[in-house]
Amino acid sequence: MAILNDKKETKGIVLPYKKIGAISGNKDGVQISILESAGREFDCLNGYPVQMSQEQSIALGTALTEVVYNFLKSEALIEGDDC
Repeated sequence: MAILNDKKETKGIVLPYKKIGAISGNKDGVQISILESAGREFDCLNGYPVQMSQEQSIALGTALTEVVYNFLKSEALIEGDDC
């Protein structure tokens, strides 16, 4: 997944795409890095962290934890009763 970059040039290079490069954290907070690139062969040309408030980070961490939990349950990768 990617979006078109609203900036036409970064450090003298045209980088038309932005995509999520990395997600790390847990339900208590999440860090996300965005990559700007010209295509797959140039993925690491420019990257930066997404600036979020603590509340936003916790809300996203909680939502991602729920999505991952539901996926693992639906694929029978974890078993047991919800508690």
